[in-house]
Amino acid sequence: MNNSENFKSFSEKFLKSYFDLHPGTAVYLGLHEYDGIIPDFSEEGLNKSVELFSQFLDELNNFDYNELSQSEKIDYDIIKWTLEQYDFDILELKAHKNNPMAYTFVFGILNMIMGKEYAPYETRVRSVFKIMTQIPRVFEQAKANLNEVVPSIFCDYAKRFCTGYINFFEHDLRKTIEENGNEELLTDYKRHIDVTTAAFRDYIEFIENKLVPKADNSFPIGAEKFEKMLRLSELIDMPLPEIKEMGLDELESLKKRMNDLIVHHDLLGKLDSIEDEHPTEENLISETEDTLLELTEFIKEKDIIDVPEKLNCKVIEMPEFMNIGFAAMGTAGPFEDTDESFYYVALPGKEWAQDKKDEWLSLFNYPTLKLISIHEAFPGHYIHLMTSYEKASKISNVFMSYSFIEGWAHYTEEMMIDEGFDLDDPKVRYAQLKEALIRCCRYLVAIGLHTEGMTIDEATEFFMKNAHMNETTARSEAERGTYDPGYINYTLGKILMKRLRDNFFKKYNGEYTLKDFHNRVTSIGAPPFKIAEKIILNGN
Repeated sequence: MNNSENFKSFSEKFLKSYFDLHPGTAVYLGLHEYDGIIPDFSEEGLNKSVELFSQFLDELNNFDYNELSQSEKIDYDIIKWTLEQYDFDILELKAHKNNPMAYTFVFGILNMIMGKEYAPYETRVRSVFKIMTQIPRVFEQAKANLNEVVPSIFCDYAKRFCTGYINFFEHDLRKTIEENGNEELLTDYKRHIDVTTAAFRDYIEFIENKLVPKADNSFPIGAEKFEKMLRLSELIDMPLPEIKEMGLDELESLKKRMNDLIVHHDLLGKLDSIEDEHPTEENLISETEDTLLELTEFIKEKDIIDVPEKLNCKVIEMPEFMNIGFAAMGTAGPFEDTDESFYYVALPGKEWAQDKKDEWLSLFNYPTLKLISIHEAFPGHYIHLMTSYEKASKISNVFMSYSFIEGWAHYTEEMMIDEGFDLDDPKVRYAQLKEALIRCCRYLVAIGLHTEGMTIDEATEFFMKNAHMNETTARSEAERGTYDPGYINYTLGKILMKRLRDNFFKKYNGEYTLKDFHNRVTSIGAPPFKIAEKIILNGN
């Protein structure tokens, strides 16, 4: 075989091994032969995966880069980036050693299996049963792996997640099976349920009795690992003080723009009323559909980006068991047989009192609903992924960078209003700036919590002061930062996306339009910006 054929064979072999080790990722992408498979979390299994990926990296380095085609070079760069960060995640961040939550994250695939109709209902439920049989094994491996001393905040969240899954298995899953009316499924469910919930309760007991008494505040990864995390996971090789300075500059800019907006439009004292104007329980779905239509028409009218000819994005009620916020985009994976995608919106509980329903629906106030829909769908995640699936390589559609995927979606919120969407309504700009302030606070809090000794209380106050959040939501954001230092990437990605756009227009000096830039950005997957710059600024 020639160099090109060898590289193609290597890429396919690497993908197969990756999916074997990460079956949940394969399922999300649409490879349903992996349904019901839970990975091996044993120390031996994790060490074997590190060894295997080290061998893949050695094999990759044997290729003559200059002999590869342009598209193969992109795949090479993305595979190399993926392999080089793998050791760091397992050998240095060591979530399997210090985070009891890590063993609950794997069950997030249940939302996908039950929430998307990619296969007959019975087939999907039997995949869930298969997962249920493996839960005791996962938690036994967790007990064997976890250190005696772990962060207390991780214990709190692990118990909370386990309680949520017990509720899913005991109530939500049973309810859907009973509503389906399949007696054989119900019988099989009853055969599995006790062992499943016992495993979760046993893990909670282990956390309470073995971990909590010795738990501490050791969640920070430290400045050295924080820099290394960004260098390996995002290919950002900048000193931490410079990274922080970027965030501080962005925060001051956003606060000034917010203050100028409030003064110019005399909004002081009128902002609380924004949340009073929202869809009703009965028309939330239809008004969300109308919002998507309004966005699509604006994008086409202003020539923002090419919109796929066939849009198959359905707005539906978020199933109770998903419990992932109040709105979420479920875009079909690149390997699905169907392109049917779902924009989930969470209706208030039918049994809730009216004042609680109104409080929930206020989250969908009209300016915020528009911003969420821009971010999640048009032209955010949905347009990005559907364009990428059509135009980027298989490798590019599997391995995506946090900063690029979220940076694009966050960038589109600001860009759409800059281009004139609802420009005559200052409340929409206010909502955009408020969301940007929240993301910018994440940026600085991630640095503070993990490198500067910031406490969770101090992080909570930072969100309250700078993003005008109430204490409950501010604390939730602060606590997320303890286990997700990568949430710096929303604002970091937006900053880098705008920088890439500026460099694009400087280089091509009037040859291309904003639409051309957007089409290029969404057609290459979501690589780290260092790789994206090579592709986009080289005109390929």
